Amino acid sequence: MSARPPPVAWLAIGYGSGVALALLNRTPPFSLLLLGLLALLIRTWPRPGALFWTALALPLGGLVADGAIRHAEADCRHGLADGSTLEVVGWFEARPGRGPAPMRVVDGIGCETVLRATLASDSLELQTGEVVRAVGRWRGSKRMGRDPGRRGALLVRSAEPVQDSGERPGFRTRARTRVEARVRRLFPSEWPLVDALLLAGTASLDWEVRDRFARAGVVHLLAISGFHVGVLAGGVLALGALFGASTPVAYTAGALVASAYVAFLGFPSAASRAGILLVGLALARARGAPVSGVGLLSTAFLALLLAEPLRLSQIGFQLSFAGALGLALFAGPWREALTRARVPAAGASGLAAGAAATVLTVPLVAIHFGEVSLVGIPMTLAVSPLFGLAIPWSILAVVLEPVEPVGFFVAGAAEAVLVLVREVVEVVGSVRWVVLEVGIPALTTAVGGLVLARAALRGAGKARRRVSIAVLALGLGAAVLLAPLGRRVVSADTVEVIMLDVGQGDAILVRTPRDRWILVDTGPRGLRFDAGRDVVAPFLKRRGIERLELLFLTHADLDHIGGAEAVLSSVEVGAVVDPGVPTGKDTYVRLLRAAEGEGVPWTRVRRGMTWTLDGVTVRALTPLPSARSEAPGPGRGGDASATNADSLVLLLEFGDFALLLTGDAPESVEAQLLRDGLLADVDVLKVGHHGSGTSTSAAFLAAVTPELALISAGRENRYGHPHASVLRRLHRSAVAIERTDRSGGIGVRADDSGAWEVRRGILR
Repeated sequence: MSARPPPVAWLAIGYGSGVALALLNRTPPFSLLLLGLLALLIRTWPRPGALFWTALALPLGGLVADGAIRHAEADCRHGLADGSTLEVVGWFEARPGRGPAPMRVVDGIGCETVLRATLASDSLELQTGEVVRAVGRWRGSKRMGRDPGRRGALLVRSAEPVQDSGERPGFRTRARTRVEARVRRLFPSEWPLVDALLLAGTASLDWEVRDRFARAGVVHLLAISGFHVGVLAGGVLALGALFGASTPVAYTAGALVASAYVAFLGFPSAASRAGILLVGLALARARGAPVSGVGLLSTAFLALLLAEPLRLSQIGFQLSFAGALGLALFAGPWREALTRARVPAAGASGLAAGAAATVLTVPLVAIHFGEVSLVGIPMTLAVSPLFGLAIPWSILAVVLEPVEPVGFFVAGAAEAVLVLVREVVEVVGSVRWVVLEVGIPALTTAVGGLVLARAALRGAGKARRRVSIAVLALGLGAAVLLAPLGRRVVSADTVEVIMLDVGQGDAILVRTPRDRWILVDTGPRGLRFDAGRDVVAPFLKRRGIERLELLFLTHADLDHIGGAEAVLSSVEVGAVVDPGVPTGKDTYVRLLRAAEGEGVPWTRVRRGMTWTLDGVTVRALTPLPSARSEAPGPGRGGDASATNADSLVLLLEFGDFALLLTGDAPESVEAQLLRDGLLADVDVLKVGHHGSGTSTSAAFLAAVTPELALISAGRENRYGHPHASVLRRLHRSAVAIERTDRSGGIGVRADDSGAWEVRRGILR
């Protein structure tokens, strides 16, 4: 790598910035205005080269991305109505399984395109490339984003083969069908893992396996990436050396084989990046020219974004280039530093590469997923060599499958390695402490502090150390003062729902567009932990919340009302609302008296009651007419025990956005709501009773068709929540899942069009 980045790096920075501005709803005129300002700076800039190339590419990126956005908005997939029944003709381009897979649709929706599709039943058996007439329900997505390919999924309920349709899958799909069939024959127990490693097919991979790989910090090894392409190219280079091929010829052969493999997979981002790098490396070797890692990476970045600007918003694209950039910038210097520290050469290379690839991806992982694996680097170092054996052996087994004894022998060796990998990953991934929850405020504070410290130390020069400290303090102070303003700008015209991590219980905050707040439940209380005192009240204080307009208590179980006394004593509460079911529980009676002492009105809810704040409507769908009707009133308590059947079910609506809060309502309440016709499509579902098997029935899910499910459950709780049967039903219905026991606090922000986005890792 050259000491000074080549011009193509500045072109990549400028073009990528233009694309990013367009994706952030900035228009091309804004990019042109910024270009004019940069042109003025060039006149006085002592070394204008970098600024010139950046300014040249920035408006181009904005214009190209704006055109791509307009094209995406006109895509026919945007016109599919949520909940509509579709009858389409097409075929799966990858084997369907427990998760969505790409389906090529050639008839039925007015255009030929690719839909994400999943099978509604295990009884459906469809092969890749099999032309079928499928009937299913379209699950439209309101998730914020530009990619039309992510705007929904087809839940296929029935499918029949179509003869003489006149349509036939292309060569790539037919070849994939043959490879998938060989993989299933060769690897009877580990074929889903091999399918992911060789063909990027994750639809059949069990969600628990993916979760364990994520917690162990090696989930990137399941996605086709530079590692897989590099292993394949490395095998070609080894064969070239074995047969005496010259270096240029071997590199050219490796690049050609890798490029063909990437094309066979359909040009996924990470694999495409690796393929472009290999082609550039082969050309450099053929010419005997020096190789610039940053230059090759910048070329790949430009090429992929020129072809498809919307890739920049994809998580896989961001992580792929962040990891590769870390390797290009830091792997060499860090390896040399470790070598000088007398670390063995092999260990120094591995540690330097692992740390360099991780350093720039950690912030992205924290932003997107709210958690970071603490064992990612050592696990990657331990598992990568095993995958380095399993991948080429698996490829060789597929190639030699017609030679039955040899092919199955090689496959057996590869499968033994994969079983070992999976067992190790499951053991490590099941350990609680291997994952660190990282909230956005903590992340931004850490990154901002490092950047400001670096700037302060460089700017201070030979000045005294206290000058640097003063600059750093001023920068951090300004960030703290401006943070509320930034939050106010972001939150305008949106509603925010925050499921706090209170362990085995519920506590859900709702912010209206005018910064008024509603709290639904307050979490549990025990001998050492009071969710109201330890989680809810501190969170309210950090957010500057001094008043709750409404406090809903869904029912009188301790895991829902335990923290209410602490909440009542810490902030002003406009009114407490609950089902009004008589109970003699001590906590409930004390809570009634505390509310009376604070002068807080207590409202007994009835089905159909509504509350409206700043365009946000909360409607009570329960108590059911058959529920016990005597209200205790402040200071009074009955003898009957509250049950989950008494739990409030609340429907929150803001424009086209809908959220269903089910408390601990069991299947019997769900069934009654179905019979009464009170359930309709919602965007987000708070899963009933912490994911217990007694709630969230298949019929209920079919009626409310959520796109996102929120589950509040304690880590390693003794009840086994969320139950595996509930998770299977949610996955089968193509519902995204967020859990507090895995991601910490979870936030959902939505606008009145129904578009929404998730934020994970909201800290206590």
